[in-house]
Amino acid sequence: METVFDHNLTPDEIDELGVLDRWINVRHNLVFPEPYTEEGYRATITPGGALFDLGLLYLNRGDEAKAEVYWSQVPDKVAEFKRGMDYQVIEE
Repeated sequence: METVFDHNLTPDEIDELGVLDRWINVRHNLVFPEPYTEEGYRATITPGGALFDLGLLYLNRGDEAKAEVYWSQVPDKVAEFKRGMDYQVIEE
């Protein structure tokens, strides 16, 4: 299964995405093994979760078209993510 680790993550991107810290448990509602490692991520992430993270990676890289390629495959996860960001709309 393709994951963000197949896309030359930088240390900054690993931190920004939270793929090797406790945030990953919250985002995917899964329990990843500690210590957080690439191997643990690959063993635990679901196919839909991997697609979501790939979209998030490319969104953070500024490539919205490529993010949409991944996110179009998991629209429910993307909708949930965007609902969690509604505070940005309220503040504007």
